[in-house]
Amino acid sequence: MISLDDFEKTAQAICLENEACLAESRTDLKQVGLKEKTVARLYANAEFYFDIYLLRKYPQPLAVGITRDKIRTFLGSFLIHKYMWSGSAAIKRTAASFKKFYKSMPELKFIARNNYAVLVDTHRVYVDDWLADSANYNDPASPKPFIFSDTALIGGTYGSQIIL
Repeated sequence: MISLDDFEKTAQAICLENEACLAESRTDLKQVGLKEKTVARLYANAEFYFDIYLLRKYPQPLAVGITRDKIRTFLGSFLIHKYMWSGSAAIKRTAASFKKFYKSMPELKFIARNNYAVLVDTHRVYVDDWLADSANYNDPASPKPFIFSDTALIGGTYGSQIIL
């Protein structure tokens, strides 16, 4: 088990590493011709994913965060459950931000080209599920707003919730 001090030191070092990658990618996005407002939004979404989500349990650099499971869990569960702005538009915007932000990272040598392909494929395959889950979760008239399309198990459990 890692001590709290070691966790904080490792997390701080990874935040600084991520910040350097984000700054270089931000510069690249500006050079492509994107407006500052667009770049700022992309940057904020990416930074939120790296510094809030990836560091919440285990300190992990941004290159490690491009896996199908982490992206699915973030966009399809964490964002929907933890943040009030997690409506369908926010899910679409955040997923699109990831694709745009990560697009230049293989050329900058921050991630492997196949990691970017995994991100794009994950978005293509699961975006409809994420949107449906978000709509279901945010609909007060939904009879069971906590059952999601890829976790609806009869008589099983999802986290601490019993699914009937």
